[in-house]
Amino acid sequence: MGKHMTETMTSKVVTTAGTAVALSAVDLWVDILEMQAKKVGGDNTGNIFRGDSTLDQGVKEGIELIPGAVWNWEGNRNPEQTINLAAVFIDGDVSGDGVVFSYWQITGD
Repeated sequence: MGKHMTETMTSKVVTTAGTAVALSAVDLWVDILEMQAKKVGGDNTGNIFRGDSTLDQGVKEGIELIPGAVWNWEGNRNPEQTINLAAVFIDGDVSGDGVVFSYWQITGD
């Protein structure tokens, strides 16, 4: 049968600037993640920060994404190299800003 890759595209919004939100409310293990801060003139007016549950945009922690910037992560196609979207958090300079992201899950033998 071989391996099969499934892509899902979605988005996440920072409801309140200064309060980090996880990309997923439940454990969701993925092999590849690509995230783009929404663009100025579209939705974002400030920067987005990516990090873990300790993320604090107030002190500019985490990876900072200007509007339109892309960040991606790709594992090595083995269980030790997957990423849990429930452990990836974003925060923003401005309430209502957010990201669009795609993730891929590889299944099969």
